[in-house]
Amino acid sequence: MKVRELIEVYREQLKGEELRKATEEKYINSLHRFLTKRYSRETEIEEINSDDLLKDLKKIKMRGETSAIVNGLRRVKNYINIPDEEELKKTIKSKTVKLRENDEGKELKKIMKKINVLRDKKLKLGYRLMLMSGLRVFELAELNKKDIEITDAGIKIKVLDGKGGKSATINCLRDKYLEKSLSEYLESTNEEKVFYSKKHMMNRALESGFECHDLRRAFSKLLYKEKKEEVGVYKANIEVQKAMRHTKFSTTKIYLNSKIKV
Repeated sequence: MKVRELIEVYREQLKGEELRKATEEKYINSLHRFLTKRYSRETEIEEINSDDLLKDLKKIKMRGETSAIVNGLRRVKNYINIPDEEELKKTIKSKTVKLRENDEGKELKKIMKKINVLRDKKLKLGYRLMLMSGLRVFELAELNKKDIEITDAGIKIKVLDGKGGKSATINCLRDKYLEKSLSEYLESTNEEKVFYSKKHMMNRALESGFECHDLRRAFSKLLYKEKKEEVGVYKANIEVQKAMRHTKFSTTKIYLNSKIKV
């Protein structure tokens, strides 16, 4: 059996657990990304070493990603040699302790430093656009050149098939670097799809130590700060709910109360 076949076995196991589709894909992608970072998809599973797996697990920064991978390894332990259960528990526990020590949450300026050093322009511009627009990662991945309009007034985006199949027109927060660089990029590329796939954007974000959805959370707070100065608290809340495209303000409130610092 090869690594790619092992992933398919894992996929079949998850189908019987009646998980949400997004959760199922998260688990599959986590294990696939973890294994193929050291091994190829064509590697025979007999070559997988439990000591190497443990070393790679210890390198992961985020608790959620570690837990997803460990759960995947446990489910395929009849096919590959995985680390001892006590070692797995100890590894997850170490991530939990580390996160609790940093209970103040993430800082946008630190995330932006990670984004700004990216050499891949499509990634850099994509993440900055998510921050300035509040786009969900799957919405960003579906953007075509014709869906983005850049004028002296800023960036305007047309979402044709957003969450729940809803369309929307989004006016982005102002970012002169993004407006100039994205305009130049759109003129220089012949590709109709502007950015990478949802999976690729999410994976590269995790490798850099943040989540794509952190950018949507930060957008809600940046917009609130801007609107609060203009129209006051009550109307600012309404503006943020509208921009986030939430049916209920209670959902928007979760974003505004998130621990990410802007």
